[in-house]
Amino acid sequence: MALFTNDAPVIKQVRRFVLKFAEHFPPIKYLISNHLTEAKKNKFLPF
Repeated sequence: MALFTNDAPVIKQVRRFVLKFAEHFPPIKYLISNHLTEAKKNKFLPF
C-alpha cells in the first residue's frame, strides 16, 4: 500500500511503471484494484 500513498519522486515513477504494466496484464490489474479497494474476494483470476 505504501507504493500508492507515498509521494516521493522515485516512488511516483515506480507507481507509474506498475500501473502501466498492469494495464497490459488484467490479472495484475485485478489484484491491484482489489487491494486498493479492499475487496474481499478470494478469486485470484478475474475470468
